[in-house]
Amino acid sequence: MNIKILTLGDVDTIVNFEKDILVNTIENDIERELHSWQAPWRVEALEHYLPLGWSFAVWE
Repeated sequence: MNIKILTLGDVDTIVNFEKDILVNTIENDIERELHSWQAPWRVEALEHYLPLGWSFAVWE
């Protein structure tokens, strides 16, 4: 287990991880896309918050 402070370099990894979860959770493509518009892991939200240095993740 590795605890890491997230950076802008992690945006694609985070978004892909979250979208994979949505595929397993929401069957309908349109519903999945609508859900992603208000998710906390939106690219614009990550680009704002990650540089602040307060976002952490656990990597295995």
